[in-house]
This record gives sequence, structure tokens and C-alpha cells, in this order.
Amino acid sequence: VMLTIINKFVGLSKLGMRCTVTAAGLVSAIDIVAQFFHLDGAAALIQGLPLGDSGLGWLVPVLICLVLSLVLPGKISGESALEESL
Repeated sequence: VMLTIINKFVGLSKLGMRCTVTAAGLVSAIDIVAQFFHLDGAAALIQGLPLGDSGLGWLVPVLICLVLSLVLPGKISGESALEESL
């Protein structure tokens, strides 16, 4: 949701937005699997991330990918992305 809102004001790269969603999903999936199966190595990996011990381990990778989406080529604006989907 935040990517869509940001993309209305600033053109973001399509590849960068995919990277951002993938990073959030990957970190969250590792965190869920680590908690569900009691995997100490994966839990240590997540807690090693900045803000990982407070459940926000996904935040820094997402912010890095968001910055990348600002500089990568292939920018789309919120309105052009809406027109393409229609």
C-alpha cells in the first residue's frame, strides 16, 4: 500500500518495486518459519538485522530496495501504472 502511495508522488522503478515486495516477503517468511519450526539459525539471522529483535527486521531491507527503486531505470508513475492495468 505504501509503495502505491509513494509511487503517486515519485516515479518508482518497476524492478525496484518488485525487489521491495520480495525483500519484505522473504524476510517475513523467514521470520515466520523460524518462529513456527523453532529454527535457531534463522531466528538469529532475523534478529541480526537492524530492528530484527523488535519484529521490524523487514524495514531496513525494504528501505534499501525502495531507495534502489528511486535510482533504477524503468520508472513508472502511479497514473501510468493504473492506465496500463486497465
